[in-house]
Amino acid sequence: MNDANQAPVTKHGGHTERSSTPSITPSDLNPLEVFVLMPHGANGEYAGGVDESNFVFEEIICPGVAEATTTQAVRPRIHREVDRNRAGSITRSLVNSLVKADIVIVDLTGRNPNVFFELGIRYGLRDKITILIAHDNTEIPFDIRGYRYIPYSPFRPKEVRAQLPTSRVP
Repeated sequence: MNDANQAPVTKHGGHTERSSTPSITPSDLNPLEVFVLMPHGANGEYAGGVDESNFVFEEIICPGVAEATTTQAVRPRIHREVDRNRAGSITRSLVNSLVKADIVIVDLTGRNPNVFFELGIRYGLRDKITILIAHDNTEIPFDIRGYRYIPYSPFRPKEVRAQLPTSRVP
């Protein structure tokens, strides 16, 4: 029988061998906090509104982070403020997430003022990874045009997901 701390057992030609590498369970992985800043979509930032915002999060960002971390000993926890249902100050929760997140992914699509303000807070911290993405028809403001970002099309989600692993994800 296998203990949780023992390596997995395999059978070869009638005899049993213990593998030299122990099995890794999700609880063995280090948590990787990923916070996503993006427009909610209710103010016309996305042509498809809230549905497109959710699509970008669920079909581009989340799978992209999962793909980027498959070879790492981490368990990504991806969240955005709009999905939290908590009492209390939204601003305090948001700033706390910006401070604590190992990685922040920022969608610049729609040039939402709140997203840019929150990006400024994150850049003020400077000690952790921030990844910028934007719909390929988004005009990037002069102030941040010098920063690298990943352009995407919601019609080609696999392309941007493939680029996230090359964007300094630990």
